[in-house]
Amino acid sequence: LKIAGPIDHVDYKNKLNQFIFDNHIENVTFVGSVSGKQKEQLLAESDYLVLTSHSENFGMVVAEALAHALPVLVTDGVPWPQLESKGCGWWVPREVETFDKILSHVLDLPRDVSIQMGRLGRSWAMQEFSWEFVAKKLVLGYEWVINRVDKPKFIKTDK
Repeated sequence: LKIAGPIDHVDYKNKLNQFIFDNHIENVTFVGSVSGKQKEQLLAESDYLVLTSHSENFGMVVAEALAHALPVLVTDGVPWPQLESKGCGWWVPREVETFDKILSHVLDLPRDVSIQMGRLGRSWAMQEFSWEFVAKKLVLGYEWVINRVDKPKFIKTDK
């Protein structure tokens, strides 16, 4: 298990270390913040991405993991409910019992199932999160703002 990202609170890291020790958990590494080639390598070596959060505005690491053909498990504080309908991951409540149950299920999946889920995620990422796709949406958004086109479906307004 590799835990990536900053752990800003010393008390939290101490609690995690104590939990790991108390439960005799082996092979856990805190890798800290990663970027560039180090992040690419970490994603390439991984079987899954797990992201638990109370709130994220997008969760870029989820899109990056999908692009690397990794199935993804996130809590509902991350705005990725489509993971399930796209067949490439799980979007679960932030409840310990539910999360534990789903995580155990995920870790017991046959390798061919997780590989297929990863392929579905990569396909989705390439279709909807590629630079080309995002650029087209940006242009349509600007064209709508300057009244050249009708409001695109992806723009949510109260009107």
